Amino acid sequence: RAIGEEASISGKLPGAEKKYGVYLALGNPYPTLLGINGAYNITKDLRASIGYGQIDVTSSVSFGANGEMSVQTISAKTYGAGADYMFLDYPVRPTVGMHIGYLSVSGDGEIDMNGIKKNSMFLTSNIGGDWVTDSGFQLGVGVNVALAGASGAGFYVNSGYFF
Repeated sequence: RAIGEEASISGKLPGAEKKYGVYLALGNPYPTLLGINGAYNITKDLRASIGYGQIDVTSSVSFGANGEMSVQTISAKTYGAGADYMFLDYPVRPTVGMHIGYLSVSGDGEIDMNGIKKNSMFLTSNIGGDWVTDSGFQLGVGVNVALAGASGAGFYVNSGYFF
């Protein structure tokens, strides 16, 4: 082994040379239901990410005197950015992270997204596991926990590709 080279159980950390990633997620960014995320591995242990998710909900349905139907909807868009630190040099790596998010709500009606106020920022932390194969396939699971500007926690599952 060369001086300064890091060892792992298999001698090489799977997917370590993959820098950029894109993945779909359930629950990421928090508190969205379905999101798309982009990531960059700054080092083998530190990953920066950004994400976007949107939830559209019908807030009311009404019928007029002539039988015409009127539907009102509300849209909650979540924007997130943060970083995750990955521990240990195993194929499945434990992770912890901090993320900041912004919830933008528009439309007719009200929506409660884990105590986040309409059009405001919030801070979350996460703990979970991450796996990237040599081919670049990625799978991550964990729990997001609201720290400031929100309340509650939520499970997430990521799946995508690093190249």
